[in-house]
Amino acid sequence: MAHQGKVRLFVVAPVLLHGAGTQSERGVRELDAAAIAQMFAVPTIEPALVLKRMLLFSVRDDRSGLAADSGPVGSISDNELGGRYSYRVAKAALKQLLNKEAIKLRRRHRHSICMPLHPGTVSKPWSAPFSQAGLEVQESIHAAAGLLCIIAGLATGDSGVFFNHHGKAVPG
Repeated sequence: MAHQGKVRLFVVAPVLLHGAGTQSERGVRELDAAAIAQMFAVPTIEPALVLKRMLLFSVRDDRSGLAADSGPVGSISDNELGGRYSYRVAKAALKQLLNKEAIKLRRRHRHSICMPLHPGTVSKPWSAPFSQAGLEVQESIHAAAGLLCIIAGLATGDSGVFFNHHGKAVPG
């Protein structure tokens, strides 16, 4: 058992759409420093700390990796709605973090992957308005199973690419 105690896949789902006493901003006039810091911490800082520890527990000469939930709201090229400033900035920062680590992993852990993934809209109390707007909403268990299937089918060359819940690459 050469790999006993090693982890092959870390999946991080850092979601904070509304914080304690804060709502996602609709415009610049609603920006608040404390709310920005709170909204930034969960989707960005927490995955960064998991990433920092990942290499201690991953298998260097075998396939391992990190996938983090990063919805399309963090896409700079796919943002026609605006709003949700803190949330969008945090998700964009997460994509940048994962992209930079994917580049480093190609050198140090050539079999590893590191990527943002979009699970689709998951049925949660905060997603109710989205389902009413006609978006496809799925249960958490189905979203997780779908993402695991996508991850299993990826090659190491896919590391750093942002994939949606249908397995299609999405512009960053």
